[in-house]
Amino acid sequence: MVLHVAYGAGAGAAFTVLAPGARGRRAVLGPVWGALVWLTSYEGWLPVAGILPAVPGSSGSVADLASRSREFAANDWAESPMMRRGSPLDRNTELLLKAPFDLSRITDAALEKQHLTENARILAYETERGL
Repeated sequence: MVLHVAYGAGAGAAFTVLAPGARGRRAVLGPVWGALVWLTSYEGWLPVAGILPAVPGSSGSVADLASRSREFAANDWAESPMMRRGSPLDRNTELLLKAPFDLSRITDAALEKQHLTENARILAYETERGL
């Protein structure tokens, strides 16, 4: 954590040294600088050096795109409505991809069974923790 804060502070100090004439534009250029520092670090030299893995979901594969879509949409149908954050209007993201498997093999009964299994898992978790 200390190294993380020191790295960020160093990047901020570098910004003031590298852009001394940007006084009136720092509100715009500062976030751009921060995004560039993040991109070149977490997607650049840190994974290359083997210090950290690349940011999950950055490979562009179908699985990564689907997981990002689910993460951003936050509309996991297996969750109970009480566990969801935001309103239904917040969960309107839809990522349309060609299915990597045969959808005709998925039945309503199989989905219902999975839904019941997930509900049982959630209930067991809540019961175990006294929620």
